[in-house]
Amino acid sequence: MALGILAASGQVDGVGDRGLYLGELSLEGEIRPTHGVLPMAALARDRAFNEVFVPESNAREAALISALEVRPVTSLRALARHLAGEQPIAPYRPGAEDGLFLPPPPEVDLAEIRGLEHAKRALEVAAAGGHNLLLVGPPGTGKTLLPACFRPNRP
Repeated sequence: MALGILAASGQVDGVGDRGLYLGELSLEGEIRPTHGVLPMAALARDRAFNEVFVPESNAREAALISALEVRPVTSLRALARHLAGEQPIAPYRPGAEDGLFLPPPPEVDLAEIRGLEHAKRALEVAAAGGHNLLLVGPPGTGKTLLPACFRPNRP
């Protein structure tokens, strides 16, 4: 709404043809993160937008949608300067340092687990038959450890 007011008053130009603008404006003029950026970015792509302006902390999420240029915005002032052509906001480029692609957790092999013979057998039968499995029990009985042996895309 604030961007619409700036455009209607002639303070910024070209708002309508630039892209989709997402975020929450604080009283200080900062752009706060918002929930649901990923589906909104997907909708922007489906509606043939070329770029999307999102809060800086939501840029990584929006960049998951291909064919969109994601521009991370920190404040309304920065966005107004960008639209005026004074100080462009560089497009977001995801990198390995973002933590988007985390290394896989350490592998656990079923042969390394001592005891729990009945539970291990149940896992083997469920995995071989493609069945679901529900593990119930008190803390510390292996409910998290045992399924860690069966991850998808594991050689």
